[in-house]
This record gives sequence, structure tokens and C-alpha cells, in this order.
Amino acid sequence: MKKITAFFIAAGILFMVSCETASMKSEGNYSGTYTYQSNNTPGTANVIKATDNTVNLTVSVPSISINSTASAVNVAISGDNVTFSFTGTGTADGTITALSGTLTGSTLTFSSTIYYFGFPVGFAFTGTK
Repeated sequence: MKKITAFFIAAGILFMVSCETASMKSEGNYSGTYTYQSNNTPGTANVIKATDNTVNLTVSVPSISINSTASAVNVAISGDNVTFSFTGTGTADGTITALSGTLTGSTLTFSSTIYYFGFPVGFAFTGTK
């Protein structure tokens, strides 16, 4: 009887873990470093679940006054990782026009294009929860 009970408990836990959506797995606040134009500066990325397959991702780079959100970023589970992809429009300062990345364990890495002083600038981020 104990073996059967242990089996059902293990099966239930496995089922609950497998039901975790990409947006649930990636949700959280990540602290790390932004790299742009050969500069490294501290910042954060905050991921908030929007739907099972999308998140809102807010980038914050205090040293250069960027605080911007990409809404409806597509997320998908790929093995143990979560992948991110987003394409947007707009040219106002702080607008995120592209984003792609991966969450592996608790480490989030992504590259993005953000308008800064009227020009698209590439930013890379690496951070952890």
C-alpha cells in the first residue's frame, strides 16, 4: 500500500510541474547587468504573466533613465528553458522594438533594441531572480 501511495504522490507532483506554463515559470524580478555600446551598467528586468503564452517585460536601466515595457512578449517552454520573442514598432525614446532571449534555471538573458535619443540601440541583459 505504501508503494502505491508513493507512486500516486510522485505522479501528482510530476503532473503539477508539467502544467507550469512558460509565463508562470518566467515570472519574477531579475537583477543584473545591461551592456550597450561597450558600457556595462546595473539594471533590472521584471517579468509579469499576461497570459499562458505571453508576458509583459519591463526593462529598467537607471543610470541612463530607461524604464520601458514590452507588452505581449511571446514565451514558450523549450526543454528546461523558456524562450522569449517580441517585435514592436515605434521610435519614441524608451520604445522596445525587438527582444529575444532565454531563461535557463533562474538566469535570464536577452538582447533587445531600444530607442535612445532617437536612435535604435542594442542592449544585452543577463540577470538572476
